[in-house]
Amino acid sequence: MTALIRFMDWPLRAKMAAVFVLASILPSVISTLVNTPDVRQQFVWAGVSILMVLVFGICFAAVILKPVGSLSKGIELIAGGDLGARVHLDHTDELGLLCARFNFMAERIEVQAHALKTAREELAARVQERTMELVQTAKDLQVETSDRNRAQETVRKSEAQLQTIVESLDEGVAVFHLNGQVLHFNRAALEMHGYASLDECRRNLAEFAETFELTGADGAIWPEDQWPLARILRGERLRDVEARIRRVQTDWHRVFSYGGTLVHDAAGHSILAVVTISDITERQRAELAAVLLAAVVESSSDAVIGKDLKGIVTSWNAAAQRIFGYSADEILGRPITLIIPPNHHQDEEQLLLQRVEHFETERLRKDGTRVAVSITVTPIKDAHGEVIGVTKVVRDITEQQRAAEMIRQLNIDLEERVVERTAQLQTANKELEAFSYSVSHDLRAPLRSLDGFSQALMEDCADKLDAESLDNLRRIRSASQRMGQLIDDLLNLSRLTRGELTRQTVDLSKIAQETADELRASDTRREVNFVIPGGLIAEVDPRLLQIVLTNLLGNAWKFTANRLDALIEFGSDGEDGSKAFFVRDNGVGFDMAYAGKLFGAFQRLHAMHDFPGTGIGLVTVQRIIHRHGGRIWAESAVNAGATFHFTLRTIGEQEGTYARQSHLIG
Repeated sequence: MTALIRFMDWPLRAKMAAVFVLASILPSVISTLVNTPDVRQQFVWAGVSILMVLVFGICFAAVILKPVGSLSKGIELIAGGDLGARVHLDHTDELGLLCARFNFMAERIEVQAHALKTAREELAARVQERTMELVQTAKDLQVETSDRNRAQETVRKSEAQLQTIVESLDEGVAVFHLNGQVLHFNRAALEMHGYASLDECRRNLAEFAETFELTGADGAIWPEDQWPLARILRGERLRDVEARIRRVQTDWHRVFSYGGTLVHDAAGHSILAVVTISDITERQRAELAAVLLAAVVESSSDAVIGKDLKGIVTSWNAAAQRIFGYSADEILGRPITLIIPPNHHQDEEQLLLQRVEHFETERLRKDGTRVAVSITVTPIKDAHGEVIGVTKVVRDITEQQRAAEMIRQLNIDLEERVVERTAQLQTANKELEAFSYSVSHDLRAPLRSLDGFSQALMEDCADKLDAESLDNLRRIRSASQRMGQLIDDLLNLSRLTRGELTRQTVDLSKIAQETADELRASDTRREVNFVIPGGLIAEVDPRLLQIVLTNLLGNAWKFTANRLDALIEFGSDGEDGSKAFFVRDNGVGFDMAYAGKLFGAFQRLHAMHDFPGTGIGLVTVQRIIHRHGGRIWAESAVNAGATFHFTLRTIGEQEGTYARQSHLIG
């Protein structure tokens, strides 16, 4: 046992080495012993070997497993939370040392666990205390947030109300940054400047100066540094600064009255610039109109008198003093009946509450004489439509009545003269008709004789006459025929002044086309291009316009005879609001220096042998055009054709002309 106890005190390494040696030697010893021939001894040695193995196993267990088991149990107790558990082992070997260190570690863990527990308890207490503080802080913050939200809501409502008020103002309000940049224009400011939205006017002062132009009362253009905003940004406080504003390169202009100031925060620092704008264009116009009206009233040749509903004179101009003899100081505040004759007082009651124009009556002058007047009465009403007074415009018609009497007498005399003159004209017309009859019969007979006998001689004696005699006969015939044509033209011309116009809606295009067809048929060898558009309508006498177009188109046909590319055009253009037409050709034309002879009787600009005619055609045309209230003129150049323009007034235009002439005469 002593050896065993000593063995147990050996170091663990020594113990394990001893057990290892015994385990290594023991099988060899037992093998040697078992090899003895004696079976019995073999069994004995085998038993001894087994017993020794058991003993060694028990010893090993006692040496190794028991300390390990104690150590494991101690670890489980500590892991289970029993920090006071310890391993009790009296060994001095490595296991004993391990257990001692384990116990030391367990003590340290217990101490640290106790310290940790204490720290945890302190932390929990501090956490609870801090939590209480946070809860209280949260409650305070909630209260503060609620107050702040209420304050913000109040501010928001106030801002919304302010915004509503600003937007509903008729006065423009503009808010600018201190650098001159627009922050806000209210509705009125946008409308005043012609903007549809705030985005259109987000610009700075320099950009505004490129779009608009400001001028003062003297008409001088303000530089940018004199604009109201620039002055406000420099610290000036403005009020009622009037300026004329004009959009550059347009006709848009208004008159604005500016005011404004800088806005400061609680510390007194400038944060914004506010400009107020009033459109005083209409007010200025009204003021100017009032001044002009006052000037017109004062300078009027008619008396302008104002009175209230009680008949007291409230206004009296210079013309009233001139007509009635009372000065303004003498009549203002006194009854209007001072200038009304007693027998006309009832007129004043009728003229009180209704508008009356040109009421002719009599009034009294200061000296007691009566004056003939024409009165126009206009009631004066207040904003509610109630009559509060009357304005009278009184015109002295003494001279007008005298002139009317003279005109009446002149009209009587004129009517008598018209009757007398009409009788003379009727006599002259009868004499003219008699003369025309004489020309038509008495002059034609000798001409027919000349023509007939000349023709007879040419037919009967042609073989007996020489060439010169035949030529003389042909000249006699030609002259007599030309004289006959001239007589016909003169008779037609005389009839134009005596016949009555019968106006109708006439298609001039159709008449011109028919005339062109007749001209083509008269000489099928010619190729002439006629340009006649359709739809040329006029209110004219169809018979007379047939003569006009026949003459003008016939002249164009005649004077383009030498052109292979002859062109004749009939068309319409405008002239002084009347119906205007033209006939144009590309013929020989004429020198405009002789244009004055065109419309004279028997006047010719071309030789008879080149272009035959009597010189009456254009005179006839002019007389017809004049009878229709129009005029005719020509444009031409030699060898460059001619254009004859003529106008035709409608019935309404002629009646208006006659009415204006009659009015001027009356």
